[in-house]
Amino acid sequence: MSYDYVLMRLSKIILFCTLIAPLTSAAQNTYSDQVQEMYVAYYGRPGDPGGLEFWAEKLNDSGGDLAEIIDEFGTSTEYTERFGGLDEETLINAVYLQLLGRDAHSGGLSFYLERLTTGEMSLASIALDVINGVNDDGSDAGIVNNKLAVANVYTQAVDDGLFDYSFAQIDDAKILLLTVDETEESLVNALDVVEGYGDTGAIVRDGTKNILLIVADDIGVDNIEVYKEQPNYSPNTPNIDSLASDGVLFRNAWANPKCSPSRASLLTGRHAFRHGVTHPGREGTLAASEETIAEVLSAAGYKTAIFGKWHLGNVYPSDQGFDYFSGALGNIEDYYNWEKTQGSIDTNTNEITNTTENETVYATQVVTEESLAWIEQASGPWFVEVAYNAPHSPYHVPPSDRYSSFSLLGAEGDACTRSANTDSQADCYRAAAEAMDSYIGDLLAGIDPAVLANTLIIFVGDNGTPGEVVIEESGLPFSSDHAKGTVYEGGVNVPLIISGGANIGIDSSEVIDLIQIQDLFSTMLDLANAASSSSMIDGQSLIGYLDTETAAPSPRTSQFTELASVNEGLDRWAISNGHGKYIYNEGVEECYDLDSDPGELLEQYAVQGLVETDCDILKTSRPQ
Repeated sequence: MSYDYVLMRLSKIILFCTLIAPLTSAAQNTYSDQVQEMYVAYYGRPGDPGGLEFWAEKLNDSGGDLAEIIDEFGTSTEYTERFGGLDEETLINAVYLQLLGRDAHSGGLSFYLERLTTGEMSLASIALDVINGVNDDGSDAGIVNNKLAVANVYTQAVDDGLFDYSFAQIDDAKILLLTVDETEESLVNALDVVEGYGDTGAIVRDGTKNILLIVADDIGVDNIEVYKEQPNYSPNTPNIDSLASDGVLFRNAWANPKCSPSRASLLTGRHAFRHGVTHPGREGTLAASEETIAEVLSAAGYKTAIFGKWHLGNVYPSDQGFDYFSGALGNIEDYYNWEKTQGSIDTNTNEITNTTENETVYATQVVTEESLAWIEQASGPWFVEVAYNAPHSPYHVPPSDRYSSFSLLGAEGDACTRSANTDSQADCYRAAAEAMDSYIGDLLAGIDPAVLANTLIIFVGDNGTPGEVVIEESGLPFSSDHAKGTVYEGGVNVPLIISGGANIGIDSSEVIDLIQIQDLFSTMLDLANAASSSSMIDGQSLIGYLDTETAAPSPRTSQFTELASVNEGLDRWAISNGHGKYIYNEGVEECYDLDSDPGELLEQYAVQGLVETDCDILKTSRPQ
C-alpha cells in the first residue's frame, strides 16, 4: 500500500471527524474534548500507550492547533513505517475503531479488535458501544444524535445479515455520514440510502429515479478491462469495472456498426431502417417526427440534458426533447481545440437558443465537468446522457495524470499518427480510454451520494473498436477487417453495463442472453413508468435482468444489425440466434458458427457446416 494511498484514505477521515464536531479549544465542551483526544490518538501511536500523552502534550503546547500537529505527524517517517505493511481490511478496521473509540489507549483498540475477530461484535455494534453515553448539550448535539440514528440502522442491517462491512461499504458509510448534519432532511436522506443496502424488493418503477446514460465512442468489448476479452492489451478501466462489479454486465449486446445509426437506435428504440439514420453523414439526420427518449421522459416529468457528442445530422438535441445540450454536433477534429455548441429551451416561451464557441480544454474533461454542474442544480427526476467523444479519433495524447498503462512520449495534445515520429495510434487510443474512465470516476464521485443512490447508471459503447487501433493477437477474434464499420462481432458487439445507486436495488450478475442497443430505450421507459406513442418499438425492457425479484424477460431469439449508404454503396446487415450468424455484405452471403468460430473465420456456406440450415432460416427472419 503506497504512502499516497494511505494519505488519500485518511483525508476522508479527517473530514469525517471534522463534521462530527468542530475541533475547537478543548475547554469548549466535553464532546469536543473527546473528539480532539481520539483525533490526536489516531494520529499518534495506537499500539503505544505513550502516543496519546505525547501528542496531547504537543497539542497543549501549540495552543490547540490540530492542523499543526497533523501536518507534523503526516510528514514523519514513522507514518509510512506504521501503515505501510497493513492490508486494507486491517487498516480500515483500525481506523474505524480508533475514530469511534473514545478511550484512546491501546487496550481499548485491542478489546474491540478481539471481539470483532471472534464475531462477538460487528463494527456497527462496536461503534454504538463506544459512542453511547455521549451527553452533549452543546451546539453539536443534533449532529451527534443524527449520526447515532444512522449508526443504529447500520447495526440493524448487520444483525439482519443484509449488510457486511466490506472495504467498499465501509468507505460508502463514511462518505454517507459526511452528508449528515443537525437537520431532519439530512437524516432522512441518509436513512433512505442505508435502508436501501438491504432492499430485497423489486426495482421501483414509479418515475422517481434518475437516469445517467454514459455512451463511449468507438469502443468494443476488447477494450474494457472487466470483459477480459483481450487482457494483454486492454486499457485499465477501474471505474467502469466497478460499475460491473456492483451491477449487471451484458456479454452479448449488439449495436450498429457505426455511431450515428447506433445513437439514433438508442434514442428511439427502433432499428435503423425504421428511423432512417442508416449511416453517418447524408443518411445521418434523425427526422423530427421520430420520438426520442428525451421527449418521452420530458412528458413524464423528467428534466433532460445531453453533454458531448450528438452526431445525428441537421437537427439539434433541443429539437428532440432535451432541455439542455452542450457538446459537439458531430465528430471533433482536435480534443484540445474544438467547436462547442450549447442549446437550451426557455421554459416560459419554449424558445430554443443555440450558440457556438471555440473550446480549448480537453473534451472529455469539459463533458464531465459540465455534466456535473448541470446535475448539481437539477431537481429530480432527471435524465442525463453523457456522450463522450473518446476514445474516437483523432488520437491525441491525453492529460498526463489521466492514464497510467502506456508510456507516451508526446506532450499533452500532441497528435498520434502512423508516423514513426509520433506515439502510436493504438497506444493513444487506449490512453484516451483510460482518461475517459478516470473522468467517469470523477463524474460518479462528484454526484451527491443521496442523489447517486437514486440513480440508474448505464454504460454502453456505440460500435466496435476501429480497425486502425485493433491489436491482432493469435487465438482472439479481433482483427482490423472485422472491426468498426463491419457487421462482424468486432464491429457490433459492444460493452453494456447497467448499475445503480443503493436505492435502485440491482442484483449483480452477468447476462449472456442476446441484447440490442434498442433495449435501453425500453428499459429507461420502464424505470420511468413512461410510455411511447410510437407504434413500432424494437427494444424490450432489461429491468428483469437487473434484480431477482422482477420477472425476467423472455430471451431474444435473434439479434439484428445493419449499415447502409446509397452514397457509399454500402448494404450490410447481419442476424444471429447466438449460435449461427447470417451476414449479407453488398450481395455476398456468409454464414458462421459462433460457438466454434467466434472470430468468424470459417465461412459455413463454403464448407457446408452444421449451422448452414440455421443461417437459411435466419436470413428469412430479417425484421420488417
